[in-house]
Amino acid sequence: MELNPNLPNAPRAGTSPLNGAQPVAPTAQPALAGPAAAPAAAAPAAAPPAAAPQEPPAATIGLPPARATATTGQLRLATGAPALVSPASPGQRDPALQAKLEELIKRNGLEGAGVSLRNLETGTFAAVNEQASFGSASTIKVPLMAAVMQLVEAGKLDLSQQVTVKASNVTRTWEPPGDKRPILRGGERVTVEHLVDLMISRSDNTATNTLMDLVDRNAVAAGFGSLGMPRTQLGKKLYWGNRVPDTPRGAGQNVTTAGDMAQLFQRIADGTAVSPGASEKMRGWLRGQLDHDKIARGLPPGATFYGKSGETSKVTHDVGIVEVGGQRYVLAVMTKMNVDNSNVQQRIAGLSRDLLGAMQAQSAATARAQQAPAAAPPAGVPVVAAAPLTAEPAPAVAAAPVPLPTAPAQAAPAT
Repeated sequence: MELNPNLPNAPRAGTSPLNGAQPVAPTAQPALAGPAAAPAAAAPAAAPPAAAPQEPPAATIGLPPARATATTGQLRLATGAPALVSPASPGQRDPALQAKLEELIKRNGLEGAGVSLRNLETGTFAAVNEQASFGSASTIKVPLMAAVMQLVEAGKLDLSQQVTVKASNVTRTWEPPGDKRPILRGGERVTVEHLVDLMISRSDNTATNTLMDLVDRNAVAAGFGSLGMPRTQLGKKLYWGNRVPDTPRGAGQNVTTAGDMAQLFQRIADGTAVSPGASEKMRGWLRGQLDHDKIARGLPPGATFYGKSGETSKVTHDVGIVEVGGQRYVLAVMTKMNVDNSNVQQRIAGLSRDLLGAMQAQSAATARAQQAPAAAPPAGVPVVAAAPLTAEPAPAVAAAPVPLPTAPAQAAPAT
């Protein structure tokens, strides 16, 4: 996690039902109406902030195969190669779920938060401030993980490859209770897979900085557009307490949006982030994340959560894929709240709990409507029996010639 040196300690762990504690008590939710048959007009997305990168042109967008540079040895992304991902759509906005999301954000005291909810079962979504820019904190480690897996997919990096941890990349990191894995030390040699696992599961900053040295950050950040993350920026290494030397200096902040993060997690859930195999590998790392104090805290026992949190002295975020009781969805919540000066973790857990209750009520109402028996005919209306089918074949009818379609008129080029 990227934490400010002024914070007294790492996030609290161990309050989620996923690691044995009692879940937040559920709140009864009224049933929501099903999504409209026709797509509702979505509110226009906010313009990206000045500091955020613009989405690359479609012809060059992507995380193409990499090559090693002769001067630096970094794995640099080659331009012009096809992307290894397919597009993912948030789907149709659900008006009833949108209204419920807005209500629950206020109920849980999260006004001003960026929230994106994507129902992977129905293909619908709801969102509030999903394009608002936030300092990414440790959520930036998820797109970095995807960039590493793209290099692996291209055959330019191997998860079993040994990497030396530089002393200059070592910084304080979170040590979750019960995690017996040793802290990374300068000069230690570890595999790329171990670094990615540490970066996600315990939000290890030293592992993150070491992985950043393996890739060309500028090229990786430029390729975020192919993952549906045009407003996400990877600018600097992470630290907690001691600053780490970074090149280039003043490269910019790490920023993202709830919408960008939800898009990446949807791709990982659907198997379209880099490749099906890479997506499965990333789900495994995300499932092993050890911070369950926010979204996961609001889930009932038996839920599966693939997530990544992030905190600094200025922001508190959580993003993840939820699978529970027939529900499967992505939830991204980003706030500008200090984790130690507010009850923001409980607020996010409350939103998680309430949204799940609302979606379950909506699914139950839809199922009841689909199972309702057909209405009987009104009293006094005679029921006419259908005529029996004849065994005689119908006379053959010559098929009329089908005219070939004419070529459509060429559309004028977009201006």
